[in-house]
Amino acid sequence: MNSLEPKTNRRLGSRAGTAVAGLLCLGLAPQAALAGIDMGTNPELFLTLLDQTTAQMAYTLDLNVKAADFFINAQQDTGSYLFFTLDPGKDAALQTFVGAAGVNLATTRWAVTGITFVPSDPNGKVLYSTLTNNNVVATQTASYDKLSGMNNNTFRQGSVLQNYVTALNTADPALGTIQMSTLNAGTPFGSSLATIANGKVYPNKAAGFTTADLAGDGDCVFNGNVCIGNPVGVSSWFYQTKVGGGTSLSKVAVDEFDNLTNDGYWGFIKDPNSSKYILSYTLPGSSPRSLVSTDAGRARLSITDYSASAGPTRLLSIADTASVSAVPEPQTWGLMALGGLLVAARVRRERRRA
Repeated sequence: MNSLEPKTNRRLGSRAGTAVAGLLCLGLAPQAALAGIDMGTNPELFLTLLDQTTAQMAYTLDLNVKAADFFINAQQDTGSYLFFTLDPGKDAALQTFVGAAGVNLATTRWAVTGITFVPSDPNGKVLYSTLTNNNVVATQTASYDKLSGMNNNTFRQGSVLQNYVTALNTADPALGTIQMSTLNAGTPFGSSLATIANGKVYPNKAAGFTTADLAGDGDCVFNGNVCIGNPVGVSSWFYQTKVGGGTSLSKVAVDEFDNLTNDGYWGFIKDPNSSKYILSYTLPGSSPRSLVSTDAGRARLSITDYSASAGPTRLLSIADTASVSAVPEPQTWGLMALGGLLVAARVRRERRRA
């Protein structure tokens, strides 16, 4: 079993809980361990670490978080915080990846994704994903424009991600189809390690993971329209994408994770004080809160407290570029302390509508 400790905080400075208590604090019921990464109507989120340059390896971790539930609980006006501590010393797949890629993972890309894929219902496909920004506003904008400009037909027919997850779920180290895997062990937080020699369970151009211009190996899927990876130490907004209304040529529906005033983001960092790594989701609480006892609260009931569908997805302009030791919010340098605690003083953000 991997040493991975999920911790959540609902407010700044609150104490991190145990694995089960932490999930309950976020409003998520503890999930029963499944065989492989679930792609059903309430799919599981998973972390991918991809090094196509130095190690030519990919590490995958089942986060044991149900995406459809997360879509609700991770967008509350009270705020939501979720932390995972990854210990290479207790996860052989991660230890092997780190050993080959280098402890600082300088050439590694990370992404958090999840996908609903039911073959009998192509219109029911739903993607949950980070987006590439590389700490550059122009890249962030371009990634969002490509995602939101994708049509329903391209989204429905895009098969790379579900093929990749299916291959991961069925790969067997005993058969030589993958280097290591506990995804089918029936324990929470299963992980796997694949190399370029493992073919379709290694995400490169041959398996459909390409650059945005389809020119080579990369972390873009859906025919280059969805670029999901970022360097270690760079964070990313989080999005839900699904089939939009209209015809096959109509645009997909994109919804950013947010609340009344803030946006939710994932970050992945190396703990400088240990050999561990930290994956976190952060959505600061909205101030002032919209309460159902107020006119504003009642008005928002029709679109729900957690949905951004009432307006376009927001992108942020760059603020202060001062150096920080932890993962900052994308293009806004808030501070996030290591070890499961948040520290105060977020930089106020200037929004612009996409």
